[in-house]
Amino acid sequence: MSYRHRHIHPKIRNLRRRKRLVQRPIFWIVLLILLLLSSASYFILFFPGFQVSHIKISGYKKVSSQEIEDIILSNLDKKFFGSEIIDISSKSIFIVDTKKIIGDIKNKFPIIEEVNIKRELPNIISLTITEREPFTVFCDSGNKCFQIDKNGVIFEEAQHINRESVVLRREANQNGVYIGAHVASKSTIDAIFKVVDNLKNNFNISTTEVLISNPLILKTSENWKIYFNLDSDIKLQITKMNSLLENEITESERKTLNYIYLQYKDRAYYK
Repeated sequence: MSYRHRHIHPKIRNLRRRKRLVQRPIFWIVLLILLLLSSASYFILFFPGFQVSHIKISGYKKVSSQEIEDIILSNLDKKFFGSEIIDISSKSIFIVDTKKIIGDIKNKFPIIEEVNIKRELPNIISLTITEREPFTVFCDSGNKCFQIDKNGVIFEEAQHINRESVVLRREANQNGVYIGAHVASKSTIDAIFKVVDNLKNNFNISTTEVLISNPLILKTSENWKIYFNLDSDIKLQITKMNSLLENEITESERKTLNYIYLQYKDRAYYK
């Protein structure tokens, strides 16, 4: 009997009525969480009050605000489902792809240096743009000239060249002269204008032209040239140049000067 009892009892236990899934608390907890998430998602994506309806643009001078607005509008409508019968899309302020908008604007308008985008709840996108300012002029081998900014970026053709402008050039075999291109790195541009400012402020010598190469070659208004090594400390080379112009090369001797070589590490030559 004991053997029979041990084997019948588990069978009886298995015949007990199990709780349905809907009767379990975990089912209702999971369902409630899903409903809350679905409601929140719908509210964020499709609530009319959060659909972008206003665009504010400031800071532009030369670019067209309408063209910028068109780029923004083309990036607003996010489709979730589209067919001939039903079209589900959203312009929710929360899902605006600001990085893509910034990239598209900069690609279309090289003159724009920075774009800042803010979401102003509930439905306003606000843009502040900063346009590049002319810093100096770059001319290619065919004497076609462009405005460049302080970072060395070409952003528009130069309609005229100021007589006081420092004209930058590159070696004739170098490519990449187009709107949006870098003619040189920012560090090179900074190095050039450290020398330019030093010559002007300390010796009243203007720089008329710079050949961006290595060595870097500056041509002065007195028609002599200075050679610098871009791979070495530019401040040290400026110090050597100042020492020569202050202590060895007089103002009258500068009239017959041909060049100053500063690119050698421990020496400076002039002729």
